[in-house]
Amino acid sequence: MASVNAIKSFLAMIIVLGTLVSTSTVSADQWFDSYGKVSGNDELARFSNLAFFLQDHPETVGYIAFCTSKTESNADVFRQKTRGVNFVVSRFHLRRSRFKIINYGPCAKTRTILQPIDKTKQVPSFF
Repeated sequence: MASVNAIKSFLAMIIVLGTLVSTSTVSADQWFDSYGKVSGNDELARFSNLAFFLQDHPETVGYIAFCTSKTESNADVFRQKTRGVNFVVSRFHLRRSRFKIINYGPCAKTRTILQPIDKTKQVPSFF
């Protein structure tokens, strides 16, 4: 089962990397990545994709915006996102200041948006 999850994460990374090669900038009306509740390994793969983009685009900051359902703790989800950021900071040798975590509070279903944004641009409303 673990190998199936690893393969799924790897394939997701390949798909996203293929998309990154074809577009050098991410439009504000199309999120870099958006997802609901996923496994820890899947989320780390998604954070890694964001880190790859940040490495190739030093003028950007990686925003991690999330909202949580009534059944989940905002604090627990925030800690999960922080662990993900710490992982990619360590693995990809990026500055922690290149990542911003934004908690948008409650929503119908837990959702996360990953979005690189140029340092000179205004941050869009995520939710």
